[in-house]
Amino acid sequence: MTLAVGIVGAAILYTSIKKSPSQNAAQLDSVKTPLQKLQTESKRDFLRNLHELKVCTPNGVYSSMLETVYNNIVPVTEQDILNGMDTFLLSCGIKLNKEGSNVVVQMLTVTPSMNCLFNANIMPPAMFQPTYTLLVCSDGTVRCSTHGYVGSPVMGPPDPSKKYTKTCMRLITDDTNMAVLGECINVRYSISDCERGWTPIYDSSTLAELVSNKSSGDSKWIEYLTN
Repeated sequence: MTLAVGIVGAAILYTSIKKSPSQNAAQLDSVKTPLQKLQTESKRDFLRNLHELKVCTPNGVYSSMLETVYNNIVPVTEQDILNGMDTFLLSCGIKLNKEGSNVVVQMLTVTPSMNCLFNANIMPPAMFQPTYTLLVCSDGTVRCSTHGYVGSPVMGPPDPSKKYTKTCMRLITDDTNMAVLGECINVRYSISDCERGWTPIYDSSTLAELVSNKSSGDSKWIEYLTN
């Protein structure tokens, strides 16, 4: 699977004016992502990614937990999507604020990744083999994470879902339960060289440990991004 945004005009000349992210290994930064009410395209994007979406709780990492929830309710409208997220998180002992599910769903789409790619001046603005994870933390926070390959050159077979690069991007949002529609949520990301071939650097055991860690604050997530 590939996430991409069309580029027109002078931006087509990116190969001569943009640096490869591999030239900026271990880059750590953050970007403010605007929040709005869930739109139809975001709903479609979320549902497209559902079969690949992981859920990380203090009890472990699960690959199809959310997909099962939405298969049972057969979501049609944006409100169906939000109700499903509320129901699922309540089953995990998490009650979001009024706008929380709206924020969570948006952060499990291409939007935060694209904002990070543009902020980092990475061309082409695409992520290969993205892995989306909902982080339900024991400290009561709910964060969203995306991992994947970015930059160029793009390698691998013709199948887009198996393409990769030598550079990995990892991003984690701030607590979605503190976010407010109409404002922005902070998204931290890191860009680093990677030596693995086919699978993005995705450390499920470390994520599970961090989710189980009851210490509050962002320091543990920053450390994860930079290691």
